[in-house]
Amino acid sequence: MKRAALKRLWSPARLAVELQKTAAGAGITEAVIRADVEAGAPANRRGQVDLVKYTAWLLRQHGYGAKGG
Repeated sequence: MKRAALKRLWSPARLAVELQKTAAGAGITEAVIRADVEAGAPANRRGQVDLVKYTAWLLRQHGYGAKGG
């Protein structure tokens, strides 16, 4: 039996809906995600956001991953 693959590519609107279902995602809106993409967050040509890459980008924006961070 095949396991279903975890969906990683999301439209900004759908990603916001999914993240708002978690305690940590309460402040995430489509507008926030679109603004992040405009500011350099990774997205493909269709405007879809890869959840893993977006999370890594957010962490770098907040200083995680830097030396000593």
